[in-house]
Amino acid sequence: MDAGADARPVDADLGACVPIAAPRPPARHALAVRGRGELAVFVERTGAFRPILREPGIAHFTQVAWGDADGDGVDEVASSWLELGDSGIGGARVFGDHGAGLAFQQELPVSVPDSMTWLNADSDGQDDLWFDVNTTARVKCSNGTTLSDCWSMTAGTNSAYYLARGDADHDGDDDIALQETGTVHVYRNVGGQFSEKATITADVYALAWVELDGCAGDELVMVVSHGNAAPLELRGLRWNGTAFVDFTVPQPADAGLAYSWADVDGDGDADVALCVGPSASPTGALYRRDPTGYVLAATFPACVSSFGDYDGDGDLDVTYGAIDNNTNSLVIARNDNGTFTEAYRLLNIDAGQAAWGRCGPDATHDCFPTTSVIP
Repeated sequence: MDAGADARPVDADLGACVPIAAPRPPARHALAVRGRGELAVFVERTGAFRPILREPGIAHFTQVAWGDADGDGVDEVASSWLELGDSGIGGARVFGDHGAGLAFQQELPVSVPDSMTWLNADSDGQDDLWFDVNTTARVKCSNGTTLSDCWSMTAGTNSAYYLARGDADHDGDDDIALQETGTVHVYRNVGGQFSEKATITADVYALAWVELDGCAGDELVMVVSHGNAAPLELRGLRWNGTAFVDFTVPQPADAGLAYSWADVDGDGDADVALCVGPSASPTGALYRRDPTGYVLAATFPACVSSFGDYDGDGDLDVTYGAIDNNTNSLVIARNDNGTFTEAYRLLNIDAGQAAWGRCGPDATHDCFPTTSVIP
């Protein structure tokens, strides 16, 4: 942990800090991306990124998320989809590996989700799928084989644009936050029962649960807008044992157009990547959390879109977008002790829909299907 402006004091209002040794997360080495009319999953093998799944162009795939629905340490991937053409028909699909490679597992009877993520909603060690459709946020719980409805929340008359999961009270259950227009709802999860514990009125641009203070329990960071003329502000909430309370989040020097967090340097607290510059052609900036706040650590020619450890070396690598011959490409940059170097470039890929997961217990696992027509 870095002791800095957000370090939690031993205080009756905030509760005593219970120090934790934040473990490095397991290597997420399989990359799911949305290509032109297809969903594709890649892993690095023999000096190239090779596909282990290609769901072809019957649809536009719009959201991608990984989660361990059966608790076996290998992730399933969920994606929302919209039928090609103007029919408006769509839904969500789950793909899993049950011994023969990543393959279609379940069609979910829902309209096209606006956003989705996985969380452990019912304390059974198996990730459940949380998604938002129009004005309703739902959780479909996993029984290890299939997903079915178990919880829902109607977000007034507005769509819940951002969904985030984290363990605010360090009890092993995922707590949740969702943002609708002008409001953030924060729910605490106790044994699979959700209760709303905070309602924040603010124009929130994005939100995430992250580890910032080295104490047990994740913090909720919200990117708040104060109007077009004012810079975006980071605002934080933490659980103090009885309620969510405000805490000070250090502000990076740049006011970003988009924010994403990950512990890139492995020191136990979250670093932040920003999109900076003009909205028509933003670039990427990575700020490392240190005792004084956030310090610029690296820059990129485009916004960082995801973090993953494709080579299993314990350093988080990044992806960002590029344009090749008027076509979108995805660049995978390798992290060598804080120095980022382009390692691979995938053509015809939308950088905004890249997500990392585990197709095996580690980065050396052979994730390829036993029988496959995939090239």
